[in-house]
Amino acid sequence: MKHFLFVILYTVFLTHANAQAIRYHIDKKNSTIGHEIGFLGFTSLVANANNYQGYIDYDRREPTNSRLDFRIKSSSIHHDNQLIDDYLHGEYFLDSKNYPWLIFKSKEVRFINPKVMLIKGTLTIKGIKQQALIQAHLKNISIDSSEVSFTGGLYINRNYFNLGFGYPIIGKEIITHFDVTGNTQ
Repeated sequence: MKHFLFVILYTVFLTHANAQAIRYHIDKKNSTIGHEIGFLGFTSLVANANNYQGYIDYDRREPTNSRLDFRIKSSSIHHDNQLIDDYLHGEYFLDSKNYPWLIFKSKEVRFINPKVMLIKGTLTIKGIKQQALIQAHLKNISIDSSEVSFTGGLYINRNYFNLGFGYPIIGKEIITHFDVTGNTQ
């Protein structure tokens, strides 16, 4: 039995040791994406996205070769208040009719330590491209490498993307936070 267990563990180790980047597709059932924006100077409006897609190419041997490609359907971002949702999706904010996707594509991944990374890339909102920085925390990788989970976020200055008016009633900064699971299937 010990020999059998050793063979299994050794095989798993070799698989990981010789592996290139593994593509993990975002699992929407086990992931959440939320956005917060200051409101009236003392509270926040919270909106969640329910239609998104993307992948993480994670390379265990060379983590800096990892990549992230992610998009959120702008009309899926909702606050559960119809007036606020209409404003979010309208032409003064996300203009969901003309710009259906918010897109992030990474260009560089740098690990601060084995679990924390900075992901530099291009964020596109309303056709406007800006450099963005995501800080992410690697929560877990399954033993067989079929699943990976991350948490993290980024700050967006909405003025850079021509997102609405209303400052100081509505804050300038949008905080996007995520807790995502990716799997190889």
